[in-house]
Amino acid sequence: MPRRVLFVVLYVLLLPRKSLLRKGFILGFVAVMLAFVIQPEWSSAIAERVGVGRGVDLLFYSSHLVMFFIAFVYYLK
Repeated sequence: MPRRVLFVVLYVLLLPRKSLLRKGFILGFVAVMLAFVIQPEWSSAIAERVGVGRGVDLLFYSSHLVMFFIAFVYYLK
């Protein structure tokens, strides 16, 4: 497992022509999603504060927002 995580981190950091900010955002988003998978009560607590019913729904909505943002950025190019 740690080898896979290290591989993903190195792969993202070595992406050509990507800014450091974008790489950091990708790694941060993946890290937060992994933390929520490992500790689902964290996502449930945040979901309750935001007003979403379940933590799974919060992850679903946030991942769709990120995908929409990525599609929008590619559309602008």
